[in-house]
Amino acid sequence: MLTDSQIRGLLDVMVGTTPLKRDNLGHLYLAQAGTDLPRYLAEYFEREKRAEVRADLLGFAGPFAASDDRVLELASHALSDRSVKVRRKALWVFARSGERAALPVLQSWRPPDEDGAEYQERAIKAIELQDVQEWVRGTPYSGVILWEFSREQVGSEAFNASVDRYIKRFAADLVPELERILGNIHLAR
Repeated sequence: MLTDSQIRGLLDVMVGTTPLKRDNLGHLYLAQAGTDLPRYLAEYFEREKRAEVRADLLGFAGPFAASDDRVLELASHALSDRSVKVRRKALWVFARSGERAALPVLQSWRPPDEDGAEYQERAIKAIELQDVQEWVRGTPYSGVILWEFSREQVGSEAFNASVDRYIKRFAADLVPELERILGNIHLAR
């Protein structure tokens, strides 16, 4: 489990890097932040100026959408974001939650752009049918697996190989800072 300073340090690195590196870091390390991660993501979301990063932060909260009310609160807030990308990510989080209690929020939301209504309808349908794949059905992303945290056990050969592949190889410039924050990029104790 990561400490408060490690979580904040990791998020500081993530918001300052490219989308691919941000995604790789999130995939491998954010699960180690524990169930309080949505609180950190909401904090970073609020102060982030770049829409692309706000959308990614919201996406990292997705795995908690069905289990943590803070995530749906953040998604509700994000529906009023000026960025189309952030609003779409918020609708994806609602779709992923499967929370029928969220339907009134979605049904009362008035999309500020024309195709926002299409995404709104897809989110509503995904919740009504309890099938998050409704979010992507009929799009080029149909059948795509939703973003998740790594299920590899920290310290396992598979986790270490993923760190070597996705961090050491594709984000080598971040390794010194990650080692400063995490102590060891493989999270070895």
